[in-house]
Amino acid sequence: ENFTREHFQTTLHIMSPSRTMWLFLFTLLILITNSQIQDTCKPINAFHFDRQPPTKQSLPFCKQYNHETCCNPTQSLKIFQQTRPVLQNDQVSQECKQLTMDIMCSSCNPQIGTHHIEGICTNHCDLWYNACLNEYYYLDMYGTLRFCNKDSLICAPLHS
Repeated sequence: ENFTREHFQTTLHIMSPSRTMWLFLFTLLILITNSQIQDTCKPINAFHFDRQPPTKQSLPFCKQYNHETCCNPTQSLKIFQQTRPVLQNDQVSQECKQLTMDIMCSSCNPQIGTHHIEGICTNHCDLWYNACLNEYYYLDMYGTLRFCNKDSLICAPLHS
């Protein structure tokens, strides 16, 4: 059945004021609930965030997200522990270190943690690749690419 503007207006006139109010409140409740669901932190990468909106935190690492984040201090520390070998490696360029830190901390970005943004931008990934292109790496026993350090036996630049 096709509904015209007149039909809709007639239907509204037939509805009692209390029924109209309930319909309005129900619609408002759905909109508010949907908004809250979209703004809650959701699991990403190896992190299982609490399903709550991003909050202010005092992070020991990834401090650029202290004002609003899905990460807690423990998760921030985990990122630091994964990033520390790169940051402490004197053979890795400052640009590569900075972009590695930015990429690793991106999980704490509230836009990524709430899935408003899905992952990092391609151009940011390209910047990271180009900044770290001449750094030396090795594959660990799990097949994970790792930065070489002074104790690494077999290393190769990323571009090879």
